[in-house]
Amino acid sequence: MTIHFRSGVMYGQSSDTKPTDSSVEPGDLFHELDTNAQYMWDGSTWRRWATSVTLATALNSTTDSVDIPKLAAPLAAGDAMANPTTAPIIAHEAVWNGASWERKAGTVPLTVLSSAARTSDPSIAVQTNANARGVELFLNVSAISATPSIVLKVDGRDPVGLGYFNLLTSGAITAVGLYRFVIYPGIDAVANVKVNDVLTRTWRCLVEHADGDSITYSIGAYLRS
Repeated sequence: MTIHFRSGVMYGQSSDTKPTDSSVEPGDLFHELDTNAQYMWDGSTWRRWATSVTLATALNSTTDSVDIPKLAAPLAAGDAMANPTTAPIIAHEAVWNGASWERKAGTVPLTVLSSAARTSDPSIAVQTNANARGVELFLNVSAISATPSIVLKVDGRDPVGLGYFNLLTSGAITAVGLYRFVIYPGIDAVANVKVNDVLTRTWRCLVEHADGDSITYSIGAYLRS
C-alpha cells in the first residue's frame, strides 16, 4: 500500500498501484522504496524522473539509502560537436561556427607548406580558420640556385560567392632567409609585410615563381586568437 509521507511526495513499493485520481496533482512525486526510482505526475501519466529525489527530500527521508541528484557526466571536448540535448560538463570553451560547435583555440601552429626545392608555383591546400582573428606567417628560404624570385600572397574567401580576394602580397623574395608576415586587426600596417585586417574563415596561400630557377622554402604559421 502506498504511504503518503508528506503533501506532494508519496512513498511506496514498485508493486503498488500509483494513484491517478483527483488526490494527485501535476508535479507530485512517487518514490519507490525498493527500487529507489522516482516518478512525477504530469497530469495524465506517471513519468520516471531523471534524478531520484530532491536534496531536501533526501535530507528528510527515513529510508536507509536515497539517491541525491548528480552532476551530468563529463563530455569529451571536440570540434564539430552537435548541440547537446542535456546540460554537459566540458573543460573547454566552445564557439558556434554557424553549423556546429568548435573548441575555442588559442595560438595554433600550422604547417602550410613543407620544405622542398621548387621551380614552379606549388599547389597549397586551402586553410580553414576555426576562430582566430589573424595569422602570423613564416616563409623560410633555405637554399637557392641561380636567381630565383618568388612572391607570397595570402587570400581570403567570400562565404557566399566563394571568390577569393587578396589580403597580403609580399615583395619579391630572392635570397636565403626567414621572412615573417602578419595579418591581424589593429596592428600598424607595413607595406607587403603587415596588414591591419581580420583573417576570414577560409583562406589560402599562393607562391608565384618569376622563373624556373630552384628555390627551397617552407611556409609555417601561427593562427592568432
